[in-house]
Amino acid sequence: MPSPSAERPPIQNEDVKAKIRRSMTQFASAFNQGDVETILASYAADAVVLPPRSPAVQGLLGIRQLFESLLAAGYCNSSVELERIEHSGDIALAVGRYACKFPPSLRPPT
Repeated sequence: MPSPSAERPPIQNEDVKAKIRRSMTQFASAFNQGDVETILASYAADAVVLPPRSPAVQGLLGIRQLFESLLAAGYCNSSVELERIEHSGDIALAVGRYACKFPPSLRPPT
């Protein structure tokens, strides 16, 4: 009996990159619309999010709580810029930058 991986068609590098780019665009759009369910669809059940200056958040429940709190605090206008995407087998790494507008209460004085 062939292994499950032998039955899958080979993943093409550009297909993976295009899918990740689409996912990141959908993520930013969902964030801007306050759509936590679509945001969560971008993450695996055991995903880890590394928020700046905060402890890592692991798992969908923690990630849900993170994004619900960010949206409730007034974060908005998210954008994502990917610098590079690498993949090997079933693992992919997307490296880039994100930006979002801080709520007025968290902005430094000018």
